[in-house]
Amino acid sequence: MPVRDKAQLLAEFRKVLDDATEFCRAQQTDLTGVESASGFDRVRLIGEAVDALISPGPLRREFLARERLVRTLFQAVKPDPVALEFASRVSCLGGNRG
Repeated sequence: MPVRDKAQLLAEFRKVLDDATEFCRAQQTDLTGVESASGFDRVRLIGEAVDALISPGPLRREFLARERLVRTLFQAVKPDPVALEFASRVSCLGGNRG
């Protein structure tokens, strides 16, 4: 894969992350709420997100494809300190993989 301009890569990453966040929202999963929750509330919200995003087959494939693209672009952007601003959301999308 050819080297891309960092600003272009970051812009693409932001768009993909926004798209994934909106996809989750359309499935009644608020990633901001999951990110800000703690303790048993966070566990409950994660369980609800799994039920909403992972259970049905076609929906699961679409979610996992979006999550994989976010994770891939995050890894490409990550050497840039700006990436830290997105670490929580990426982690929220991908569990412990972020």
